Amino acid sequence: MSNNQGIRVDKIELQDYRGQARTIELGGRSALIEGPNGAGKSSVLRAISLAYTGRLPGSSSELSTAGYAEDTGPSGAFKIEVSDTDRGRVVREFTGTQMRVRANFGSNPTSPRNTDHEQALTERCGRNMGLFMDANRIAAMPPEALRNMVLRMCAEFAPSSQWNADMIVDYLYGKVPGLEATGIVKEVHDRVHRGLVTFDPLAFMDAIQAALEKEATECRRLVREYNLTLNAKAPLDRPNPEDVLELQGEIRKREAVVSEAERAIGAMQERRKAMESAASKAKQEYEYSERYIQQARAAKDNAEATVTKYRTSIVQARAELDAMLKAKPVEPVAEPEAVVSGGAIDLFGQPVEAELANGLDAARAELAELDAEADRVGQVQQESNFAVMQIDGQLADKRIMQAKYASGTCPTCGQSVGGVAAELDAEIRALDEARQQAIVDREKANENQVAIQARCAPLRQKIKTIESESSAAQDKAKRADADYQNAVRNWESGVTSKQAEITSLALNLIHFEDMAKEAARQYAEVTAKVGHESPTPEPLTGLVIDPFFLQEIQGAESELSVMVADLDTYRKRHEELTGNIRVLDEFARRQHEAESEKQKVQNRQSLMTDAISLLPGLLSMIVDALVGPLVNAVNATMPPRVGRFAVRFNPSFSIGVERVSKAHPAVKESVTQFLPMTALSTAERCMFLVCVQKAIIDLQGATMPVILLDNVEVM
Repeated sequence: MSNNQGIRVDKIELQDYRGQARTIELGGRSALIEGPNGAGKSSVLRAISLAYTGRLPGSSSELSTAGYAEDTGPSGAFKIEVSDTDRGRVVREFTGTQMRVRANFGSNPTSPRNTDHEQALTERCGRNMGLFMDANRIAAMPPEALRNMVLRMCAEFAPSSQWNADMIVDYLYGKVPGLEATGIVKEVHDRVHRGLVTFDPLAFMDAIQAALEKEATECRRLVREYNLTLNAKAPLDRPNPEDVLELQGEIRKREAVVSEAERAIGAMQERRKAMESAASKAKQEYEYSERYIQQARAAKDNAEATVTKYRTSIVQARAELDAMLKAKPVEPVAEPEAVVSGGAIDLFGQPVEAELANGLDAARAELAELDAEADRVGQVQQESNFAVMQIDGQLADKRIMQAKYASGTCPTCGQSVGGVAAELDAEIRALDEARQQAIVDREKANENQVAIQARCAPLRQKIKTIESESSAAQDKAKRADADYQNAVRNWESGVTSKQAEITSLALNLIHFEDMAKEAARQYAEVTAKVGHESPTPEPLTGLVIDPFFLQEIQGAESELSVMVADLDTYRKRHEELTGNIRVLDEFARRQHEAESEKQKVQNRQSLMTDAISLLPGLLSMIVDALVGPLVNAVNATMPPRVGRFAVRFNPSFSIGVERVSKAHPAVKESVTQFLPMTALSTAERCMFLVCVQKAIIDLQGATMPVILLDNVEVM
């Protein structure tokens, strides 16, 4: 692990990277790490590449957070520190959620931004410094994968040697005139210019080839379709032009005959219409006079009938008015002095019987006496209750004093209280007697109150019943008076309406009598002018048309129908022939159009074929431009005994060496032999890969090159 300027990796420190925690110190210009499988040899190489580039060896893209997490140990994080002999130091640390990098090459060592340190690493070491070259893996790679890896590396370290999209398109347009007009290549080219895809020469060439081959396939399909149209047989035989011309002449002759017949029939029809018009006019003149008389007579009869109807209606209306005047409602009569006690009257407006009125007064008087008695008894109840409560209080006080002097001496002064105790006993007995008497008075008052209330209930019900009957009688009298008032109003309204009806009929009668007189006068004038009152003469039938003339018209119309039918037959035949001609003309037009379109498609197909044939040579030029710098750089350091580095594309992609040898000792001419990398010995293969990596580093211009080679067999 060294470079040609004398700077080398000096020390590697791993902390929980892929489960390893170790420090490796290196010495000399190169270092060999050996050990059994699983000892961590590849992990050291991965750590160096990750520290300087942020990518795994052989990869062109940085890892994601999930990718970094796969390389952590039990702690879920790791730290890698690489130092060189030029006092440069790189620290890359993954915290479990983000990657941090610090690169100290003597400029801006404390910047907090990862991008500043990444830029410093790129400027010092290049992008391909950590290229991982696994001898066994490369030897087993498929040709296409190996080709893509080599070309990608060449494109990274020598972008100026690439063909850009414009160069490729211009080359194809220059070699195949007319290709630009098809727009096939332009569609692929526009996707690169619009930034829809990242430009890659090989991918761009593949896209162009796919588009051209797709269009060529479509052209071949269209040619097959046009061939089907061109090989189709005509659906009809073309009619003889002389037959068509002869048929057209016959149609013109028959059209002239039909036209002449139609003119002759038209003249006869005009003559017939004139004769019918004259007859119709004579008949209308006669019918006009008769209709005039009928209208006058009908007007006179209608007026007289209307006068008769109105006279009858007036007589009937007057009779109805007399009947209504006789049916005037009678007012109910009530005795004005029919007033009794309380103002009660019966259901017929008559005074309530005196016994009922007297019973109501007596009940009210008795109820008033009972209410007064109830008040007095209530007063006794209150006084008795108060007396019992007052005596109970006095007894409680006396008994307290009695209990106080129960010992015979005063608890305060100790003197004898025998006389006081005797007086207290007498007072308590007197109060007990007074209390019993008060209780007796209260119970008696309660009994009297209950008895009074029992007597009041039926009296109140009796008063309520009598008052209800009196109110019902008054309500019925009011309703009877209201019904009478409504009947009177309705009667007056009917009389007024009938009187107005009679007045209107009388006015209309006068009007229609005048109309009847005028109608009679006009009828007399009309009959006097015409000379009769009824159509007694036979009505005129008009002029009589000659029946032979009518037969002549019918015969001419029949002959015309036959001629028109024959003419239609000739016309249908002519339409059939001309329709066939149109079908054949359309068939010929489609044939010509298919031939023209087929030629266009074939020309387009030829353009696609020419362009596709150019792609292999163009691809070789593009690839030669890409790998040329690498071939020259490798051969500048390749030992002559190993051979010269060469890249082959046919029949498949391969990298290896060319060696000059003689086919036979007797033959002076030498023969160049190509040996792929897989045919080299182990030592030659390792030397070959080291030279390739060194050439890539030199082309890249890195100041800190590191060559990593894994799976090297030590003999």
